[in-house]
Amino acid sequence: ASASLGSYTYAKEATPTITDVFPRKGAAGQLISIAGTLFSDVVGEVEVGIGGATCDVSHVNHTVIECTLRRGEATAGRYPVDVRVVGVGFARHVNKTRSTYEIPLKIHDFAPRNGSVHGGDVI
Repeated sequence: ASASLGSYTYAKEATPTITDVFPRKGAAGQLISIAGTLFSDVVGEVEVGIGGATCDVSHVNHTVIECTLRRGEATAGRYPVDVRVVGVGFARHVNKTRSTYEIPLKIHDFAPRNGSVHGGDVI
């Protein structure tokens, strides 16, 4: 079905889809594969974002995108994976559970290293 509003036309059958993301959990620097339909086969025509962070696309074809989540941009949380195909628009999520990516919280250091055995210290 198509709907037209002004000069914009949406056609569900022409809209790219995201069907799966794997792995579904990992840190920045992780290679992520996104399965779906109607992606471009030109790397420069596909953009991927996760929680406001860029995922640099390294490989694409009509059904798979591979990208690496940029270090320093991603914050901990569970986010939908956003795919935009230039000239077509954003991909539709077929199953929201299967098209999310989780970035775990990692604590690299804490202070103070010593405290009272009675509690009450601010870390």
